Amino acid sequence: MIEVFTTRPDTIFGASFVAIAPDHNLSKQLAETIKRR
Repeated sequence: MIEVFTTRPDTIFGASFVAIAPDHNLSKQLAETIKRR
């Protein structure tokens, strides 16, 4: 789960993507999963 903070919650429904930092734990987990394939 990614926590998102915004001042305009109505705009989140139109979001096309979410960017996360390369050093975020989720990025590291995804990289490990992809590496194992």
